[in-house]
Amino acid sequence: MKKLDLWKKVWMVMLTVMLLFGSVGSIGKGAAEEPFGLMNPGFEEILPDGGGGWTSPSAVGWSLWTPVGNPSATVSDSVYRTGGHALQISSPENGRAAVSQDIAIEGGNHYKLSAWLKTADVTSTQGARLRVVYYSGDQQINLIYSDKLRGTNDWTRIEKALDPPKEIDRIRVQLFLEEGTGTVWFDDVSLVKTNPIEAIEIEEEQITVEQEKSAPLTWSFTPEDALETGIRWESSDPSVATVQDGIVTGVREGKATITVKTKEGLSDYCVVTVTQNPEHPPVAIESITLSPETATLDEHRYTLLNADVQPKNADTDSLQWTSSNEQVAIVEKGGLIKALSPGKATITVQSKDGSVQAQSTVTVREYEKDEYDQLRERWEEQLLGTSSFDENNPRMTEMMKKRTEKAERLWVTMYKNEDHVFMERFS
Repeated sequence: MKKLDLWKKVWMVMLTVMLLFGSVGSIGKGAAEEPFGLMNPGFEEILPDGGGGWTSPSAVGWSLWTPVGNPSATVSDSVYRTGGHALQISSPENGRAAVSQDIAIEGGNHYKLSAWLKTADVTSTQGARLRVVYYSGDQQINLIYSDKLRGTNDWTRIEKALDPPKEIDRIRVQLFLEEGTGTVWFDDVSLVKTNPIEAIEIEEEQITVEQEKSAPLTWSFTPEDALETGIRWESSDPSVATVQDGIVTGVREGKATITVKTKEGLSDYCVVTVTQNPEHPPVAIESITLSPETATLDEHRYTLLNADVQPKNADTDSLQWTSSNEQVAIVEKGGLIKALSPGKATITVQSKDGSVQAQSTVTVREYEKDEYDQLRERWEEQLLGTSSFDENNPRMTEMMKKRTEKAERLWVTMYKNEDHVFMERFS
């Protein structure tokens, strides 16, 4: 009898240690990452009698919540990703359910939650997904959601980076079938502690790529075991070059800056020059129509001329814009006109070789001030007094002297940071 009691005690100690270190449930799963505090992440430990609203059997360490309808939750031994079991949540009629587990964490650190999901005919708007609730003591602080799956999908890994604030001491991991119908299976749930990215770098400062050709950028981040989420790539001009996951594709001749950014605010860039692909010479311009053919505007105003080029896929980057009288009006690339002074100017747009062109006549009028301009000028004069200031007027001279003395007294009494650089006082 004493030997039996002793073995019971030994078994209880072993079980307690296994639960504390989250190793129960990972047995036989062959996970590459050790779960952080998660109990029974692969649903291999089951309770045959169910209970707690479960359809037998239930999963050890997980609780069921069904706020809408009558969905069912069970541990399936017929559909699973690894091991021999997976969590199954089904709702033939409209319903909402979540299977949850609370885990103590250290706020201020970084974590990654992931799980494998398989769905069948999920009609929910929010689909099947992961949700994490942040707690500080007993107070709920925030809700964090992962991406969702809808419809029918084979096993798909969903992950979510977690950055709980320092005051967070507990999270609730929830495996959700949001309100709707269908079936979802969850397997190989994982919560791991991660390191944030501290630096990111693109090895190439500049590259050259031909139109319709692609070139990979060599990039890396430190530390090497940091979580590679929240990294995004951008092109300053997608009409010249596009980028996806660090692979640059040339679209047309020109230059673009490719930038990689992290959620931590780090970034690096590479300048890409796209050259003409010899296999795809530029399409020649056959005709240009400029509209409007005549334009009238006041001096110091702007207008935009539109050049309709045929065929539509012709090389419009080579268009050349000129003004016959740049004292009257100037034109920028793209047809933007700025009126400078009264008069007339002819704006010409032409192909690179000058064989095809179109013109528009621009008339610039002298600007006539309206009531608003007069009112604005009166306010400007009252505020600045530029035209009424008389430096020889004794009253004005005395006023300026007093204000200067007051400013100097204020300057002397101000606290001046030694790290700052100040303008020298005018003599």
